[in-house]
Amino acid sequence: MIRPVAGRVKGHPGNPHRRAGSLRNAGGRKRTPRRAGTTPPARPAPTGRAGGTEAAATQKRGSPMSTTSTVTYRVSGMTCGHCEGSVKEEVSALPGVTGVTAAAATGLVTVTSEGPLDDEAVRGAVDEAGYELVGRV
Repeated sequence: MIRPVAGRVKGHPGNPHRRAGSLRNAGGRKRTPRRAGTTPPARPAPTGRAGGTEAAATQKRGSPMSTTSTVTYRVSGMTCGHCEGSVKEEVSALPGVTGVTAAAATGLVTVTSEGPLDDEAVRGAVDEAGYELVGRV
């Protein structure tokens, strides 16, 4: 039972090891105390695609943008998470590849790259991992 001592709570009801007034948030990270009557600093405006920055505006006007290519392949022989990891590792090493997703349950591998990839290069990477590339889906 937590008992008040001279009008002060000696613990936290959710966690008896945490003292009241602790400078830690729920995630356990330290937080800085805020003075009464002050407001937190304003966050800077986002500067990504949705931020409406000048760079995004120039891209809309017709400046050349990088082309992203996403292709899904069927691979035979994958049966587990280790198989998926092996295929991901080998295909990710190809130049221009920005992302690889492999699913052993369906046998599908999705490759995202900066531009079009040579299917034979992907076939070689899958073969190197120990599996067979059946073809595009």
